[in-house]
Amino acid sequence: MRYNNKRRKDLKIMAALSVSIFSLAVLFMGTFAWFTAYRDQQLVSRSPFDVRANAAAFKQLTIHELDEENSTASTYKFYADPTGTLDGYGSYSGSPVDFGVYTQSDRAHPLLLIFEFSSELHPTASNPTSITAKTEETFVADGELDEHGDPEIKLDQTDNPLSSIVNFKSFSYPSNQAGDITGISTYNSTDDTFDYTVASLADAESFVEIDNTGINLEYDDFDDEKTLFTASSGSVKYVAIVFNYYGDALDYIYSYYMGTPALEYEYIYFICDWTMLIV
Repeated sequence: MRYNNKRRKDLKIMAALSVSIFSLAVLFMGTFAWFTAYRDQQLVSRSPFDVRANAAAFKQLTIHELDEENSTASTYKFYADPTGTLDGYGSYSGSPVDFGVYTQSDRAHPLLLIFEFSSELHPTASNPTSITAKTEETFVADGELDEHGDPEIKLDQTDNPLSSIVNFKSFSYPSNQAGDITGISTYNSTDDTFDYTVASLADAESFVEIDNTGINLEYDDFDDEKTLFTASSGSVKYVAIVFNYYGDALDYIYSYYMGTPALEYEYIYFICDWTMLIV
């Protein structure tokens, strides 16, 4: 499958992480595509993420939205006050999480997750600390064709895998004098935000590999198990993972299904399809 720049259409996306599912709703209308929020208000006690912790030291996961007003082209600022918290017992408290609006001219809307351990870990080569993500899904535009030579449609109106359209970058931090997440090095006490430069998020990883080195985008591979974070030395008290839209994957999917019935749905939903395992 080759991406033809002449067929490129404008694309607008708005996503939300609800307290029950990590979801995107896609509304295609004319030459535009909107991703809008889907929230299940009846499942307010459930976490937006499935986290299984084999590490007894896991304390909590906090979810931090982007401060869009004060972020800049070179620095993302995330509110220090979490929108939601998942404790070590799997109990979630908080509000639906807004991923932000994506367009062709404004493609970055990251979301910050901070994992905190109850005590500082000291991983070794024989006993590393890691956070992995496992999905049973595949890429929604993997290049398979039907008997007519057209793209095999894997986009559904609901329950499409979010792993197809996000990337991520992780960081770790030792214990600090503050004794909580406000003591990590990216905390900005003046603005009460966690600040990450765009440069620091370069080389983000993803479940899907899209080759953008040529004139056309090309789909390479999909990995159903990804290591979000791993350490075999040093000291680890906090792990931060920044998730973001994977623009190349979104462009590829949109181009791949252009002209097919897959884009005729009024809404197309993506949900979080992976489980995160902490060991």
